[in-house]
Amino acid sequence: MPFAVYDSKTQRKIFDDIAYYVPMWNPERRRRPSPFNDIRVRTTQDGNVVLTYLRVLGTECDIPNKGAECWPPLAQKIVESPVAVEKFPL
Repeated sequence: MPFAVYDSKTQRKIFDDIAYYVPMWNPERRRRPSPFNDIRVRTTQDGNVVLTYLRVLGTECDIPNKGAECWPPLAQKIVESPVAVEKFPL
């Protein structure tokens, strides 16, 4: 499920991403507790906002048949992501 995060003061987009939304594909799994069943938002004691979600990356690569070949382009997508660059600078 695509989503975007905006700064409420400036109304500017901070980043967008895609989260795996379990009930969309399997409503029965919704009943099982998991930190990844939904996008979860919480505020830490020092006032930071934390999002917890299972991230989805799209690829044209045939993962079941070419698994190892598919990884380098997916890894590059993670590194190039604005979220990853901000949180995990190289």
